[in-house]
Amino acid sequence: MALSESLDLESILIDKSITNMFNVSYVDEEFDDTIHLVKKLEYSINPAQINEIFVFQDGVVVFWNVDHAQRAHTIRDLERYMEGAYESSITMEEQDTMPYSLVESDDVLIKHDCFMLSAAKHGADHRNYDNVLERFSLSQAFAASVKVGVWETLLNNLAEPLSETTKALKQGVVPWNRKEALRKSGDDDVLIKHDCFMLSAAKHGADHRNYDNVLERFSLSQAFAASVKVGVWETLLNNLAEPLSETTKALKQGVVPWNRKEALRKSGEFAALRHSINLDCTLLNRDFYWDHSQVEDIYVMSARHFILSRRISSLNRRLDYCEELVKMVDNILALRHVCYFIVVTSFIIMLLTHCSRSRGWAYLRYAEYQK
Repeated sequence: MALSESLDLESILIDKSITNMFNVSYVDEEFDDTIHLVKKLEYSINPAQINEIFVFQDGVVVFWNVDHAQRAHTIRDLERYMEGAYESSITMEEQDTMPYSLVESDDVLIKHDCFMLSAAKHGADHRNYDNVLERFSLSQAFAASVKVGVWETLLNNLAEPLSETTKALKQGVVPWNRKEALRKSGDDDVLIKHDCFMLSAAKHGADHRNYDNVLERFSLSQAFAASVKVGVWETLLNNLAEPLSETTKALKQGVVPWNRKEALRKSGEFAALRHSINLDCTLLNRDFYWDHSQVEDIYVMSARHFILSRRISSLNRRLDYCEELVKMVDNILALRHVCYFIVVTSFIIMLLTHCSRSRGWAYLRYAEYQK
């Protein structure tokens, strides 16, 4: 959920209302742009289940297995530390959810469809052999379909990066080391399938507090938070760009609808948004993975799933067009100002020339009169 332009993490770290319920710490002491909140054991209903929050300096919060009441309470606590809070309509419009499941093996999937069964046969009498056979028939076909889907997805996820590998090999570059090659040959990483995070039950079940396992969820959270942040930028750009349609219509009719101050304000709005996208967001910064390369692939896979690079490129292209339009209007206004200045200056020169000549004739006539 994107709450604001940024959050004051240092103040959150010492907030008693937060630290009384959560163990609060940076994800890594060397990177102070993300806080990890884990509910204390005495407040946990089921300690074996994930219940945590990632708070990003860029104003985005990612909740894992946190109920609605706790989310609302946490957001109220964080409101005090928001800088440049977004309008609630933008926050609600751009909030996103992603289900996740704990699986015993990588072959398990969450299905979107639902089997519709007879309540009479599969309710109280579900142990009847014929009814069991019905469910078995459905299950066998469904299991086969799920199994094929798993293989297709695994192969796609494993094969997609190989296009870059083949390009590198064509240039005489071997892009992997021995460790990476061995990992590729037996890949069992975190996956995203059918818009669902697929996590290892062995690592993210009872052992979910292990630091390496937290880093895996952090990598997913960073990409997910970046996707939400990009969604906010897309909405902000839409809001800024929408009035430009009226501007182009006015220009077609030979009317310049702005003055210099309005053109300058528009230019500043687009420049501020571009600065926020390209220079002022740590969510898209991958420096963290220099020291944690073991989870970089998880972040890259998540970023690819959320199409971050393409969406950022699209935002910059749209900003290019908007800024060019504003610049064109500003140039027209500047030219108009120059023309006005030239006309006024010419008029003043003509007036001064006329006054000078009139004064000269008056002096001559006065001189003749004196004679």
